[in-house]
Amino acid sequence: MRAAIIEMARTRSKPNKAAPKASTPEEPPVSTAKPLPAGTSNPPKLFVLPKDASKDARIVTLDNPANATPSRYFFCPEKGFYEFTRIAAPKKDCRSWLITGEPSENQDEQPTEEKQDPARIGSGYINKTADLFIATPMDTLFLILPALAPKSTKDTKQHFLALEDYLDKLSSSCSHWKALLSQYPSLKPLVERRMRVLCDTVDAGDETMFRISMEKLSGVLLKKAERMVKRGLPPSMEDKLVKTALEVPVMNIKREEESTVSTTEQTFTETTTTTTTTTTPSHSAAYPTTSAGSAQSKKTTTR
Repeated sequence: MRAAIIEMARTRSKPNKAAPKASTPEEPPVSTAKPLPAGTSNPPKLFVLPKDASKDARIVTLDNPANATPSRYFFCPEKGFYEFTRIAAPKKDCRSWLITGEPSENQDEQPTEEKQDPARIGSGYINKTADLFIATPMDTLFLILPALAPKSTKDTKQHFLALEDYLDKLSSSCSHWKALLSQYPSLKPLVERRMRVLCDTVDAGDETMFRISMEKLSGVLLKKAERMVKRGLPPSMEDKLVKTALEVPVMNIKREEESTVSTTEQTFTETTTTTTTTTTPSHSAAYPTTSAGSAQSKKTTTR
């Protein structure tokens, strides 16, 4: 009976394995993120301009009177020149600007393309550098000073020249000066008023001649400096540079002393090693000594 059961177990057919199901490729999930437009090499900049500036105001490129390099200025025919002061965040702080347009009064009058295109992001812009350029008033005197003053210290002799001669100098120095003088007639009286503050004048018939006066120039600069001192520094600069006591740079002194000591020790060690290596073989070859004699020789060399 037992043999029959074993025989049946051996002859029993194994169940057929289930056929593998056909694998269906999984579709990748559809991304709902909207693609961002590519960056630009000339990103927009954020400016703070005068509120009541003329509609004819513009940004011009003139030579900086301090270093004679082209710089940007804001010119208003009614108010004069403005220079741009750059305000930037510290490099360790990551800051950026999100620039968007003002909402229109009639929201229903938007183009149909903006309503129908679901992938449209908008007209905003993200600027990775959080720089702010503020237009601050600038005395026209400084811009015309290169044309009035001598180009070198050797030119000590100055002649009286007419206003048109100085304007020609400005026009030849920069193309934007020429465009401003030709397009805006109000600029010429402005330049003449500032020249009268700096120059000695001589009447030659119906025409006035000008020549720069170093005494008047020194007086104008001194008054500007006194006005700055009278108003004082901004509170943040005064707290940091005036009220706070200066700290002694102890770390720098320690580092200099440590580097000097280490350099001296290294030089002394190299000299001792070289002397010992050079003198020891000569003594061992000519005068064989004991261990005490070798120790005495090394001690003398180290000294």
